[in-house]
Amino acid sequence: MNDQLATLITQLKERRAVTYQDRIKSLDIRDEIWRKYVELNKGSSFDANAAQRTGLCHDMCCERERLTREIQRLFKSYELDPDTRSLNHSLMITEYSRASADQAMPTPYDLRSGPVLLHTMNYLITNIMDKFDQEREQGDWYNFLWDRLRAIRKELTQQHLRDEIAIEILEQCARFHIFCSAFLSEHSRDLFDPKLNDKMLIDCLNQLRECYLAHKQQNNIQSLRNVAEFSSYMLLMNLKEDNETLLRIRHLIQDITEISEINVAINIYRSLLINNTTKFFSLIENNATLLQSCLLHRYFNVIRLKRVNSLISSARNNDEFRLSDITDILGMDNDDETKDYLEQLGYSISNTNPPCFIIPSIDNQSQQQPINKLSQKLIKSKYEGNLKDIITGQPDVPIVIPDINVEDSFDIQGHFIGKLPIDSDKLATIISRKPSPEQQQSQQQPQPQPQQQPKSQSSSFGRRQLSESALRSLAATTTANTFVLKPPPVRTENIFVTATTTIPTPSPFRFTGFNSNPTAVERTTLTNPFVQSSLPKKFFDTTARFPSLPKSMFSTENQPTKVIEHLPLPVETIRPSVSVSKPLPKTPEQIIQPPALPTQARRLSTNSMDKFVNELYQQMIDPLIQETICNIFK
Repeated sequence: MNDQLATLITQLKERRAVTYQDRIKSLDIRDEIWRKYVELNKGSSFDANAAQRTGLCHDMCCERERLTREIQRLFKSYELDPDTRSLNHSLMITEYSRASADQAMPTPYDLRSGPVLLHTMNYLITNIMDKFDQEREQGDWYNFLWDRLRAIRKELTQQHLRDEIAIEILEQCARFHIFCSAFLSEHSRDLFDPKLNDKMLIDCLNQLRECYLAHKQQNNIQSLRNVAEFSSYMLLMNLKEDNETLLRIRHLIQDITEISEINVAINIYRSLLINNTTKFFSLIENNATLLQSCLLHRYFNVIRLKRVNSLISSARNNDEFRLSDITDILGMDNDDETKDYLEQLGYSISNTNPPCFIIPSIDNQSQQQPINKLSQKLIKSKYEGNLKDIITGQPDVPIVIPDINVEDSFDIQGHFIGKLPIDSDKLATIISRKPSPEQQQSQQQPQPQPQQQPKSQSSSFGRRQLSESALRSLAATTTANTFVLKPPPVRTENIFVTATTTIPTPSPFRFTGFNSNPTAVERTTLTNPFVQSSLPKKFFDTTARFPSLPKSMFSTENQPTKVIEHLPLPVETIRPSVSVSKPLPKTPEQIIQPPALPTQARRLSTNSMDKFVNELYQQMIDPLIQETICNIFK
């Protein structure tokens, strides 16, 4: 591993990158050096995982992406120099790229740190977002910001950032999507997709909630200064849902009724529960903030249509309502807007003074969907053109000037001069400390042990050379191969050893002197008490299997007669039969029934789980659930 790392560093230092393609290849070698360095330091005090997800890029766009996009000519008008209309690297911002399974994990050189992400966010707010009123192509303006904000949130997730900087960035992203949900609602789907915008908003709010819960456990009050504002957004985003959102908010705030933002959201929610649309639009006009009104803009068309249908169903045919009253009920800006809205639905307005809304018959009702225009009284009047103050939540935010000096890892001649995770001197130190592969292989091989000299060589009696006749007799009396195996040493205390004596094959004769005849060694024969009479007596007799062989002197003819003793047969003991009496049938004991539960407890225990959870919610969420729930969104 050390040799590979040293080779890559040497290759990068000696490489000369002239074109942009050569520079990208040099950056690939730099990234490979980083991966080798992380793999080399695994298991040490160096936290490889933390270093892998810690951003080291100090620009709004990393060097690799700037070179790649310039080659491919992929840049937006906001990244061009305003005077020369040429690409300016200091104005380039990292674009969003969808992660894939075969895509390698980005190195820290391609990730921006937390402060750099906040600097990039402030640059987008003060230099691009704040020009909303001046933009002619608001669709391009939104698409550029949507892409760059999504890239910022992706890097927050990759680096597992949940600190105060991450909370501030997520809050600004959520405010941007809330603002666009209303002010871009009249554009076509090609320029603005409300469903995709709501998806990004929900993701921001979910990430914010996780960060809030983490900082609440750490008792970090400074990071929770805007928790009431975004809790109200969470509640207003889920008006169609059940009361689970209130329970989630309670985990963040102890008393939700004492905070103004939450109190306004709850009052708006109550007005919908009792189907009081007049109070609903009045609260939005007088009490709700700009972003709260932008969130509620999506419900205006549904609420107005339901209210008109309820008026028609409750009144008689050909009844008349003053148009001014209908304007207050539907929360319209003026009578002319109310007249246009009713005419889009297919209803007629009388020409009397004052004009009146005539209740038609059921057959005259139309199912046409009117256009949801942005209300001047409810939303536009609250916007004063200070979008950067609305997004940041602070007044008089200074304009961020981008840094002109971006990172360049190459000199004029094209040699790499950028930063590496390890320099050459430190690499030489690591290599000197660790043994080379040849040394490791030599250490693993066992050292040969010195052969022990046989005792016969150290003895005063040397071994004589065997003659040809002695070798023949040795081969006839032993099964060992004397020409391959070394014969064992002869003991020095036996001085009568001849040249024809073989030690590996034990001799069947006992030496009693030179004048006496050799006698066979007696073998004691033990009786086997487990031998059965059915087995043959000569089970191991080699004479029967090999009749050509001479009879052995140790055959059964020279052995004493074996006495076979049979084991006695086992005697079965006969026990007298014992009569077992049948048990008497037991009378079943009387089961004592538990006392009857109270009516409320029995009802909770027999109902289904969904009803039980709903009743539990009713006991936890104050008097809000006691009101009548309307079916306005069904």
